[in-house]
This record gives sequence, C-alpha cells and structure tokens, in this order.
Amino acid sequence: MVNGQLTAGNGDFSLDSLSVMGEFTLKINALGYKAYEQKVSFNINFQQGNMQSTLGAIDKDLGNIKLSIDAVNLPEATVVETTPAYEMKIDKKVYNVEKSLVNAGGTAKMF
Repeated sequence: MVNGQLTAGNGDFSLDSLSVMGEFTLKINALGYKAYEQKVSFNINFQQGNMQSTLGAIDKDLGNIKLSIDAVNLPEATVVETTPAYEMKIDKKVYNVEKSLVNAGGTAKMF
C-alpha cells in the first residue's frame, strides 16, 4: 500500500505525494458496497517546451466512480424476552422463583 485516504462527506478524495512514474491500482472499499479496483497511471510525456501539458497531467481526475451495492439477506432474528431472577421495583423487591436453579426439576405437594 502506497497511500490511503478517507473520503469527504460528498465522496471527494485526493491522494497526495504519489510518484508520477509507474502504474498503480486504486482500490476502494465501503461498507455495504462491492470492492472497486482500477489501474491508474499518469502517462506523462516529458518533452522540451511542452511543460504546461506535463504539469496538467500530474493532477489526474478519475471522474465519478459509482460503487455497486452489495446487499446481503440475513436470516430472520427472533427476539425473546426473559425476566431476570431478581428485580428491583419502586415499592418492592421481586424474586422470580421460575428462574432459580434450585427450583429446576423440583415438585411441590400440599398435604
């Protein structure tokens, strides 16, 4: 990895301090979108007397890059409410016997 950047709120980004020589692979990753890759090179022609076009080639505009949505269907979730073994109410303390481990498997008889 040569350089990295977070985008601005509108999606703009700028990679500074890159060498103008060579070819790079631009990789873009965003949560909820498919990864994007593009080969980038500056293709600068260093000819005598053509300095204006050479300087213009250093600032490369990649245009608008559209990312594809990577939708994933998750399995359904079931929410189950359970009462705690011990509750503090405003006017009383409640101990839920059905949550007690001592009560597991026990029976009660009245005589």
